[in-house]
Amino acid sequence: MRAWMLLVLVAGCGGSSQPVTGAVYDEFGCKVGCDRCAPEAQCISAPYVTACLARCSTAADCGGGEKCALVAGNETRSPVCLAAQALVVCHAPDCQILARCRDDATSLKPLPRTFSACGWEVVLCDSGCDAATGNCK
Repeated sequence: MRAWMLLVLVAGCGGSSQPVTGAVYDEFGCKVGCDRCAPEAQCISAPYVTACLARCSTAADCGGGEKCALVAGNETRSPVCLAAQALVVCHAPDCQILARCRDDATSLKPLPRTFSACGWEVVLCDSGCDAATGNCK
């Protein structure tokens, strides 16, 4: 009887019919996604150690020393409040980015090198954004 139960248990451990569960990691071992973030926060993950950061529209939405920024690789998502060392690099991201216009009234200015993240500061332009340079007019 015990041998039969052991055979059933071993046969059931093949996992071929079971869905994959648990955390997902990229090819460098960085976790992709957050376990849970507050509704007003956004998950930033690979190539960074996962973090939940507050969403923003302008720098006025953020605390002192923080910039309202788009993190490279997350350009289609909302900007987040980002401090210089808020994100910890899991593997080196490509930081070869240039200024560009997000829309007619918003410039995306590359974050200073003092920031651990690659991305753009969201800058509202009073006179519009110059599509040729990506800077405010």
